Amino acid sequence: MDEMLIEKLFNEGHSARAIGRQLNMNHHKVAQVLKIKGYTLLSNRQKSAKFASEIDWNAAYSDYKSGLSLTNIGKKYGVKYDVIREHFLKQGLEIRTIREAKKLNRIYEHKNIFDPMTNQGAYLLGWILADGTLGSKLKSVRLRITKEDREHTEYLRSLLTNAPVGDEKFSVGFSVTAVEIYESLIALGVKPRKSFTDYDISWDLLQEQHYPYLLLGLFEGDGSISKDKSVISFLLPSKLMAAIHERIFIPLQVTDYWCKPITGNRYGLMQIRFQDSDYYTIGTWMYSKTHAITPLPRKYSRFINNLNRVSSSRSPFKLLAKQSLGVMKV
Repeated sequence: MDEMLIEKLFNEGHSARAIGRQLNMNHHKVAQVLKIKGYTLLSNRQKSAKFASEIDWNAAYSDYKSGLSLTNIGKKYGVKYDVIREHFLKQGLEIRTIREAKKLNRIYEHKNIFDPMTNQGAYLLGWILADGTLGSKLKSVRLRITKEDREHTEYLRSLLTNAPVGDEKFSVGFSVTAVEIYESLIALGVKPRKSFTDYDISWDLLQEQHYPYLLLGLFEGDGSISKDKSVISFLLPSKLMAAIHERIFIPLQVTDYWCKPITGNRYGLMQIRFQDSDYYTIGTWMYSKTHAITPLPRKYSRFINNLNRVSSSRSPFKLLAKQSLGVMKV
């Protein structure tokens, strides 16, 4: 059982039942794992009753007047949007008409950094493949990230749009509704229900200079790095992993890494782990080749701290750590 995957899917918005179906697990077992990790699982009625009494309604209405939608305010406070709407109406507060709401949504600007592909676009593509979702009905793209990384979420949002970052109970995120961006991502191979699909991307739309940006986005969105060990790991669908192996790992002479399928996953999800010399090769390549973006500070600082620790130790990788520090953008 992969607890990290359960937590990831839950933060993407999947229910315990949906996660159970995907991982071939009883949903009660999924709920137990989430509760142990500190998540609260309530029915919609329980959520409304519990959280409505805890909402700062003045702040909620200020959010609404500043442009946040009823849906996003509901997500911020953990209730359905109609709970917010009914309270506003009961208090005699003004609610936007559908036409006004649509007009407000159109004031947000966006830029298509995926066609033609840019370095920033490849980086954000990696994040979208890891933590994003496409909405086929509205032709939208949405990215949700843990609240711990809110500042970096603001940075990722700035690469694509000036729409606000919205708060939810366990995550923050933003969305863009734009046909041209949606179609560009579809052309790149991103799928609306990618968590339930084994997929690859359209590599012919990327150049080699984009590869480290793509891999860094994938790592920051769906990977981990140990605080005190030389270990980097990824979660990747098997088809995408095979393509990355051919285009990135083999040229870097990184071929002896640990790799195995996630137990119970029916959609080809693989866990990949790099350690020893491969750790330094992959980490240094990702960070030293991506000067056009700002990396996620939390993971970047762990890598730098580990390089400093190993370079002053008696580790057999002391020289590799020193060499990595020499080419890093510190």
